[in-house]
Amino acid sequence: MVTAEARTIRRRVTWTRCVIMGVVVCLVTAGCAEMTIFDSVSLPRPFRRDPVVDLSRFGTPPAEEAERIVELATLAARMEPDRQQQMVDQLRAKLGQESDPLLRRALVRGLAKISHPSATTGLETAAQDSAKIVRFAVAQALQERGGQKSLEVLGRMASEDADLDIRLAAARSLTRMNDPAAVQALAVGLHDEDPAVQFRAMQSLKEVTGQDLGDDVLAWRQYMETQATQPDGKALLSQKPGPGWW
Repeated sequence: MVTAEARTIRRRVTWTRCVIMGVVVCLVTAGCAEMTIFDSVSLPRPFRRDPVVDLSRFGTPPAEEAERIVELATLAARMEPDRQQQMVDQLRAKLGQESDPLLRRALVRGLAKISHPSATTGLETAAQDSAKIVRFAVAQALQERGGQKSLEVLGRMASEDADLDIRLAAARSLTRMNDPAAVQALAVGLHDEDPAVQFRAMQSLKEVTGQDLGDDVLAWRQYMETQATQPDGKALLSQKPGPGWW
């Protein structure tokens, strides 16, 4: 016969077990709420669903960082020369450290926004970048900046870069600068080994000088050698090419 005291003890034990089971269920449910059948079974990686990656721990996405670089440089361009110099130094330092060519291109575009002379020096360094997209950006940036230093760098790019597309891009930028020195730099393309560069040089010279010597590269070379001896180089220019040229 079960006494009243025994029944009380049994009820307490049962209640305690229920509480413990409830706690266990809660813990298991909370810990496994995100689990699926794919997580509970060890499958080969192609058939496994990886957990969501927290991108924040990897830093700012490249596209956002590139946009931020250009925005900061644009703001710095409105500041005093010493502040511009500080920004140029930061951009140049970053250029030497950055491994992502897309971000290096953004750094080049940032340098193009700043009028401080040291920015052109940074672009001159970037003209030797291993990435084609970076050198393309340099050619465009130098065209926008203008000035003697930009002409010199573009002239070297048009004649010395190993990539045909870059040489053509540099020649295009020279064509749009409407400067006597740019015309002389374009003449270098007449001596390029690649017929495509020679042809582009002749077309560009025809546009900016108003002369039409056809596709006779020898005639163009002779013409440019004659013009180079004239004291007033401005006579070489006829009109500024339109924005859609080349």
